[in-house]
Amino acid sequence: MIKMADGVTAKFSRTSALLCVAIVVGSLPSSFADSSGRRSPAKQWSWDCDAVIGQCRKVPVTTPGTGGLGLEACRLTCGRAGALWPMPTGTISLGSLLSPLNPEGVAFTYTGQSEGTARLIAEAVRVFQGNLRALVPRGAGQRRAGAARDLSILVSVAASPGDDLLTWDTDEGYSLRTTAGMDGFVDASINASSFFGARHGLETLSQLVAWDDNGGRLVVAADASVLGDRPVYPHRGLLVDPARNFLPMTDLYRQVDAMASCKMNVLHLHLTDTQGFPYTSRRVPVLTDNGALQGMAYSPADIASLVHYAKVRGVRVLPEFDAPAHAGAGWDAASERLGKGQLAVCVNQQPWRKLCIEPPCGQLNPVNPDLYPLLGGIYADMAEDFGAVERLRGSNLTAPLLHMGGDEVHLGCWNSSAEIIDWMESNGYPRTKEGFLALWAEFQARALVELDRVSGVPATAILWTSDLTSLDVVEDYLDKSRYVIQAWMPAAETLPLKLLDKGYRLIFSTKDAWYLDHGYGNWKGSSISGYPFHPWQVVYDNGLPPRTRGGSGGEVLGGEAATWGEMVDGVTLDAKTWPRAAATAERLWSDPRGSGRRAKSSWLWARTRMMSHRERMVSRGIRADALQPKWCYYNEGECA
Repeated sequence: MIKMADGVTAKFSRTSALLCVAIVVGSLPSSFADSSGRRSPAKQWSWDCDAVIGQCRKVPVTTPGTGGLGLEACRLTCGRAGALWPMPTGTISLGSLLSPLNPEGVAFTYTGQSEGTARLIAEAVRVFQGNLRALVPRGAGQRRAGAARDLSILVSVAASPGDDLLTWDTDEGYSLRTTAGMDGFVDASINASSFFGARHGLETLSQLVAWDDNGGRLVVAADASVLGDRPVYPHRGLLVDPARNFLPMTDLYRQVDAMASCKMNVLHLHLTDTQGFPYTSRRVPVLTDNGALQGMAYSPADIASLVHYAKVRGVRVLPEFDAPAHAGAGWDAASERLGKGQLAVCVNQQPWRKLCIEPPCGQLNPVNPDLYPLLGGIYADMAEDFGAVERLRGSNLTAPLLHMGGDEVHLGCWNSSAEIIDWMESNGYPRTKEGFLALWAEFQARALVELDRVSGVPATAILWTSDLTSLDVVEDYLDKSRYVIQAWMPAAETLPLKLLDKGYRLIFSTKDAWYLDHGYGNWKGSSISGYPFHPWQVVYDNGLPPRTRGGSGGEVLGGEAATWGEMVDGVTLDAKTWPRAAATAERLWSDPRGSGRRAKSSWLWARTRMMSHRERMVSRGIRADALQPKWCYYNEGECA
């Protein structure tokens, strides 16, 4: 017996591996009126699918009250993929049967071996039902005309160890079928090899449901199937940056909701920087006490809540502790109060242009041996709080996964420190770029030892591309079995391909396509110029190399859209990120029309679905930016 939230009770038998849960929530209003109590005006238009071009065409309603389908209902079965986002990679059959659906009558049956997975499925079904209810316009209830069917969902998860653990090896595939049963139900079956595949199946099922504005009811595609749908790339992420501008928990939850709507699976938190340390470290609390701006920091309870919230929605949360650069907030106080010497250098010093990439400055002191146990304490905190793990390359063992940052080290900062210069001269390190790179590599090696120490086994680390990943030194300094490299270079840069040829695993965050904070001017210095804005079409057409590259052992794990936080806070986060990040999501799930040059102009085929998905996101509370005048949405193809 499993006691679920809201008093729902489910039975689970290990022998039969069968769990049956009926979820019931409060009924919707029975009247069909807008929020002011006035009845909705008669509809002037309905939409019919033009199967040849896959678009819904507007036709006038000649007799009030006898209109055909609303636009969203028409779109469900029009075109190859209807309103689905991202485009499935498997076999799609949308059928032609639309059945009225009662969003309050949702029940599911789970078959599998894991009680933990059963609990997650139960929570995911509640999220699914909430998404159905969000489709109903505020103040509107379903018209009584026509019998709405309840929905019965059968979720089957093949027995496999760790089917509720998300790693780069997790099978996220699923198959989904819907049928109109003879018993007054619409039956949906989802087959998957992991909880995450089953959750994705539920997301697709939710996208086979729409509000029929003309009929005043929800409808579901009741003879549809999506078979063998699975992602091309296993790492499909979004980076947000609460270190520059703190993001309240509600904003983080909302990003997870948006990611779940398009099957992204990694929320990358750039959690520390010179501007702020909004993470509560239990082992090194002085950093939080003095580095969290105005006390704004995530507690362990906040992190636990976010990690669970994300997992139910198919997302894992990846923390980044950036080092040795981008480290200032809290470190000056730690140097003063811990009695362990100077732990960071150049902190808050001016003129900043000589010491760092952006103000305020700060870099860790690599020659202070007391620094490294403190790093180990932070790594231990993050491993415990976030629980992100990865299988070791060539092994079934799992160990913590941590993003260790590692970008934009300013050699001038270290070269301004008498302590560092004396250490280099005493230990035979020349004061040249090569000497400072060797010092940087020594820092990284010692930091990795600390991560391994708290992990108990060799851990997996992610680093940004930098001087340390240059072709002439990368193999000397970074073990390809231990490090994954995140490339944040322009699309035309060839270094990532050469790193793949050397056998490294890569994550792409293409700077001139997937940096979503670009295009809003400049915030530092006296210049107002900045990087150009990247519209969703550019985001969409940014193709990646294939998963594997020859016999080198190199692998493209996937990519991340990045919304850096210098000019982004909780007020502006949604509109600057969405729906453009959804274009990244489809690229990573489907790789539509191939990779690289073959991806160009594929956005033209996705435009109608993108507009539908943006509307879906808004219905779910995501403040996604507008992409076209509303007239274009209601007149498909007329703005092409």
